[in-house]
Amino acid sequence: MKCCQSRPTNLYREPSRSACSSHKLMYLLISTATAFCLFFFLRDTTPVLFVKPSAAEDMKFESDTVGSTQLSDVYWRVSIRHITKLLSEVCDQEKYTVLTNKNIKSDNKRMKENYIYFCNPLSDNIQAIFNARVVLSTVTSKTIRCKETYGEKTKTVIRQYPFSLKYIDAVNFSPQTKIIRNGIEACTILHAIDIVNSVWD
Repeated sequence: MKCCQSRPTNLYREPSRSACSSHKLMYLLISTATAFCLFFFLRDTTPVLFVKPSAAEDMKFESDTVGSTQLSDVYWRVSIRHITKLLSEVCDQEKYTVLTNKNIKSDNKRMKENYIYFCNPLSDNIQAIFNARVVLSTVTSKTIRCKETYGEKTKTVIRQYPFSLKYIDAVNFSPQTKIIRNGIEACTILHAIDIVNSVWD
């Protein structure tokens, strides 16, 4: 850089701060101010509350599919990361296996987006997801008896697997497809999908 080239020194003049140092200081100040502004404006200040599961109440409303408008909205993404952090803390404190949008109240309203959070990540690091749906295998099919509990209700459901799980990752917000061959994971995933679709009753 031209400003960083050395110049002849006058022994009779007081040393002055170089133009390069001034530019570096100005760059540092601007970078710090920009980072602060981004943090201030992009932080999510909306109050988010956890709602305990209730089979009687949570099956009364369906979840909405997450669309491209939301996925491209940087403020919406920040709010989702805030929700994911809250559910992670709930999982650390309570004995839940899976939580959904039915367990979130944001700005005093129930979360409508089709969202699932697995307290313990499944294979291939599946944990927080949107728009989950399954495509059953047409080649081989197994069945498993799943003992499922939601809120005050427990029942046994016959589930089929393996299947392809199609979803949008709630961390990097990209579409994914995974093959689920484990029966226990199949129970957990299909149970959660029934919850968000309000068909588990």
